[in-house]
Amino acid sequence: TAILNSSGVTMEDASGATIGSIAWRNLVAPPYGALTRTSNWTHTTPGGWQRVNLTNGQKAELHNGFTQGDSYLTVPVTGLYRVQGRVGLQTSSGRIGVAVAAGATSPSAAPQTVLGAGAGSAAEATVEVNADSRFKAGDLVGLWAFQENGGGAASSKASLTINFIRS
Repeated sequence: TAILNSSGVTMEDASGATIGSIAWRNLVAPPYGALTRTSNWTHTTPGGWQRVNLTNGQKAELHNGFTQGDSYLTVPVTGLYRVQGRVGLQTSSGRIGVAVAAGATSPSAAPQTVLGAGAGSAAEATVEVNADSRFKAGDLVGLWAFQENGGGAASSKASLTINFIRS
């Protein structure tokens, strides 16, 4: 039996005794997941965080264990990941922001959150975050947007990318 874990693949005989192991990076490329929104979306929560809908009009790239759910990626193995979140928001004034958060109903409640910030304008402004963050196998990682003022803020672009770095 071969068992995939965060450090590699362990082989066991019929009795469950380990007969060998190999670092999984020597066998397969590291896990990689990306969701890119290709159609319009509207942020409808002025003064608050809202999870970006990445399921409609999306392009998905899921490799080596990543799966997707309703606007999130599921992390396949525990480890350190490079995350990138990007959202374009069109709002007339105030602060805008982006967050990548795991296992939360909002970024402010998440145990692992990385943030980016910017200022809105009449034209669409892109806010981006790039950081390394630790996630556990099974974590649901989503992309969130923040707008300070106004009504619905339109967006025509959003993406979430997660690359495994190491255990």
